[in-house]
Amino acid sequence: VGHNWFYGILGSNERDHAWMDEGINTYNELRYVRNKYPKANAPQAIVPSKASQSIIGLKSYPHHFYYNYSYILAAMNNQDQALEQTSANFTDSNYGLMVYDKTGAAFNMLENYLGTALFDSCMHRYFDEWKFKHPAPADLRKIFEEVTHKDLKWFFDDVIKTTKKNDYYIKKARYDNGNDTYTIQIKNKNNLATPIELTAVDFDDNTQRLMLFPNDSNGLYHIKTKLNVRKFLLDSSLNSLDIQPNNNQYILNTPFHRRRLPNVHFFPHVGSVTRKEIYIIPVLGVNTAQGLMPGVSISNGIFPAKKFNWNTTIAYGNFNLLLNRNWHPDKIFKRISLGASARYLRTFDSQYKMGYYYGDEDIYDILIPQIFTELVYKIKQNSFYKGGLNFKRINLAFQSLLGADVLYQLTSQNNFKFKKSEHSLQARFEHFITANLPSNWNGKKTTFDKMNIELKSKFRLDKSHFIKTRIFAGTFFNYTNYMGKPNGLMSYYGYSFWGNNDYTYSDTYISRNYDSHQTYINDGGVRNRFYNYLSGVNNMLAFNSSIDVLANGLVSVYYDVSYSKTKYALNNNLYGWISRGEIESYTNTYINYAKPIFYMAAGIRIAIVPDFLEFYLPLFLHETMQGTRKFKDTYKNVGILFNLTKMNPYEASRKAFD
Repeated sequence: VGHNWFYGILGSNERDHAWMDEGINTYNELRYVRNKYPKANAPQAIVPSKASQSIIGLKSYPHHFYYNYSYILAAMNNQDQALEQTSANFTDSNYGLMVYDKTGAAFNMLENYLGTALFDSCMHRYFDEWKFKHPAPADLRKIFEEVTHKDLKWFFDDVIKTTKKNDYYIKKARYDNGNDTYTIQIKNKNNLATPIELTAVDFDDNTQRLMLFPNDSNGLYHIKTKLNVRKFLLDSSLNSLDIQPNNNQYILNTPFHRRRLPNVHFFPHVGSVTRKEIYIIPVLGVNTAQGLMPGVSISNGIFPAKKFNWNTTIAYGNFNLLLNRNWHPDKIFKRISLGASARYLRTFDSQYKMGYYYGDEDIYDILIPQIFTELVYKIKQNSFYKGGLNFKRINLAFQSLLGADVLYQLTSQNNFKFKKSEHSLQARFEHFITANLPSNWNGKKTTFDKMNIELKSKFRLDKSHFIKTRIFAGTFFNYTNYMGKPNGLMSYYGYSFWGNNDYTYSDTYISRNYDSHQTYINDGGVRNRFYNYLSGVNNMLAFNSSIDVLANGLVSVYYDVSYSKTKYALNNNLYGWISRGEIESYTNTYINYAKPIFYMAAGIRIAIVPDFLEFYLPLFLHETMQGTRKFKDTYKNVGILFNLTKMNPYEASRKAFD
């Protein structure tokens, strides 16, 4: 209905000044709800169901704060955009967050500053002078300043035309007996000066409100009031564009002037921006080795990401700790992250190592401390570069052996996003120092290095169809042991044609048995399970691709090929160590590879949830050992991607606005 006025009768240019159309209409929408449904809360702007509102959270906030909250999510991460620009320049998310939500919240703030009666006088004159015409921003500003007799540069130049932000807080407040006044100093941590409402609250919760405009560097105010003030609040009605409302309280006569006890929650939901929170949430994991793994997760919230995030998870056989600090500079970089984490897990598995079988219940103690950094750089609209370094020291203690294997891993991750394509280039270097070996290996340690490069690309065909490609290359080098050549360690740390080689336990598997159908696209990246598949090879080349058949990547055609010219490999069907051209002393299996090893697969990818739950149905399979497989024999080779790693809510929240 509102568009009958904006931009119907008042014919502003919705292409060049979308905020005059969609934004002012959003303001009128929230004002209608405020008058018609005064008890409406913020989640009702999203969903009508009370159960869904409880999951979302924010039920204690008024309806209009939904629009402020949407703006705050983008602004606190410096992902906001100025309102005064063409529609084509907005990102997909910001067309809603800025044009609709920020403009609606901004005009609500302007009404709160001017008063409803004066604000309405401006809008009535705007309508009378510009009905059936084409007003521009300057025309709207001229009317507001003439009617109010106020300089509204802060609104039309700063709020509308820039991404300046404000974060007001009360630095100090005290009562002066001699003058019978309260002296208050209000500071702004950012560079946008706007009106702000100050509320004095006494011990009986009586209030007195004042509208201030702290636009000087001093910010000192001397206030007379009949109240015996207990605390002062800034923007208690949540009408401003303050991006950090959780520091808007100052309590007198206490050493902890601005501190409030955090809210404690036992159920995840959208977090508050007006108060600190702690989440204590039960968690439950399951896998075939350990069964049920109950535990608890304790954190300072998931969404939105804070400047400083912490989380710890304690569960059966598992412990995780994450510390992460985020910065969002206004210039050059969109986000800078620095963090550290530690992970300990104990897993039970039956494994072959060095060609030896250690029973059905080997115990692995794995400790992984890491530090990481990440930079996000905006190239231009809808394009950015994201790069980072990740260093891990992984301690793998095999209790059936003496000592522990130590792995040092350095990963460089570089992501490029452009209008019609996305590219991810990863380079990883690993240095291994292995455990003491059984006595017949003379107790010698083995050291070796490993280097991988992986390039993933995604090309847009149209709005909802893509071509995806992956190129992988990796090799071992500098390996040393008493034999002077690679040994059975390759069976554990070498490359796999089938994408399930995860010796650092970075991915999440329901089962790690050799006959599991669950896969991740790494190493050779062949998505389908082969009955005779080789792993533990010391070099690898791979190419993986898919092209969408149905929109949004729900159905695709894929093709995978991986190649290795290796001398040593482990045949996971025969449970033997295969050497090309010689028989090792610890296996009875001998196969002579006269040619390089190839694995190829092609088929249909069906995505229930893209990149999370996918099925790979093979139409064509080829392997060096058995040649080409017929379709009727391939149903047992179905691959399943069940990417539980994607369910990390802390990573998703941290990167939500990249």
